Amino acid sequence: MLTDVVIANKTYAKLVLPDNAVMDDIAVNVIKQDIPDFLLPVKMINIDGNTELRYEIGEGTRLSYLPDSMTKREFVILLENMIRPFQTCNDWFLDYHSFCLNSDYIIVSRNYTNVRYIYVPDDTHRQSEEDVLTFFREFILNTNLSDEPAYVMNLYRQLKEKNSSLVSMLDYLVRETGGSQTATYVEAAPQKQEEKKRNFVEAGMNFINNRVKEEVAPKVSKPVQEEVPPVKPVETYQPQEEFGKKDVKGDLINNLFGDVEESGPKKKGKAPKAEKPVKEKSSKGLLGGIFGGSKANNANTNANVGNVYQAQVPMQNSYVNNEPPRAAVQQTVRAAEPVSYYDGDDVTMIGGVEAPVGDGSKLTLQLEEDRGYQFPKYIEIDLKKGYATIGRFDKAGNPQADYNFDASLSFISKRHFRIERVGSQYRIIDVGSSNGTMLNGTDLVANMPYTLNIGDKIIISRKHKVTYRVC
Repeated sequence: MLTDVVIANKTYAKLVLPDNAVMDDIAVNVIKQDIPDFLLPVKMINIDGNTELRYEIGEGTRLSYLPDSMTKREFVILLENMIRPFQTCNDWFLDYHSFCLNSDYIIVSRNYTNVRYIYVPDDTHRQSEEDVLTFFREFILNTNLSDEPAYVMNLYRQLKEKNSSLVSMLDYLVRETGGSQTATYVEAAPQKQEEKKRNFVEAGMNFINNRVKEEVAPKVSKPVQEEVPPVKPVETYQPQEEFGKKDVKGDLINNLFGDVEESGPKKKGKAPKAEKPVKEKSSKGLLGGIFGGSKANNANTNANVGNVYQAQVPMQNSYVNNEPPRAAVQQTVRAAEPVSYYDGDDVTMIGGVEAPVGDGSKLTLQLEEDRGYQFPKYIEIDLKKGYATIGRFDKAGNPQADYNFDASLSFISKRHFRIERVGSQYRIIDVGSSNGTMLNGTDLVANMPYTLNIGDKIIISRKHKVTYRVC
């Protein structure tokens, strides 16, 4: 199971491999030496005989933290860049069945132009082809488009057809955009990518040729008079065009050594449209099968995992001018145990939380320091759906979060931080903002949940330090 740790102010996802795990040597060589841009960097550590993988989350936002609603254009860009690594991984001798399809550990860059996955190079975390297709079907079905809702069902029906595959879906998306979005992923650094591909192809073929020579070369105890016939050159593997229907790793090994292996591909999604209540997402299937347990269960039983509880109640943006809202109940309760994040050399401790007794569906932020900017004195945060994202309007005046500051406040990211309610506790998460978020003067490590107490101070931007108190 993946868990979150903080090491030297960086977020890592930690995975301890089972004792019976069989490692893919070629994949290990790739991800250790010069990892492709569509995978998260990883460190492999041996602790007491166990192999521990630590994946650096880095910049970007977890897929599960993206907004509930987006435009068709944003959705097409995101989906295309989510699918493209499943095609390009062939060039790196990698198998997309080893991608971790957990939306808490899929990292998306700003404007959705780059998507990075966790790659687990062992045989215990491989997924079937149906798992992969199920992941994308659920992701599409649970996405809400603000400008063309029917488009979602059109994509879903195509991916449900009998002979559907990811390659057919990718081709459809490219046709939809006229090829304009196709280059968003590959052309980010074309020369670097091509150079990496050539280097790994050469390294991979050298490795394979050496193995073949060792196996084919005759073993003799005395000199051989006759000339030994040369070893037949190994043909370079050509990726299958229908990558969505075959096991790439199996084809590669079959071409090279004669072994055959077949497997296949999973998803998680977003909350539905803000105006319409929808049924709760299923806890079965993909995410329940990869690393154990549903997202909601993980969020309640293991705070270290950082999973997100997502309900389906629409969010309201509101605040009270000049008059603070009346407190629902003054009595407070303390959580049973503090949450701690082990990070090896450095430990970030997150203490217990005090939360109002009652449904806890609303929090109020009271302005304490505006640094000369025009900020509302009171902000009421509605948490009926389990969480709320705070950000700002874009330049066109479109809301990008559940509560939106004015578009002129450019030092606030469009999606800056997120407040969650888990049981009687509150948590705050910086969702990859440009200028950072602070809690009581301490920088928040991006994409990591921190316990939020009544009376705490939330500081927006390390430089501008606009301060609100939780009440």
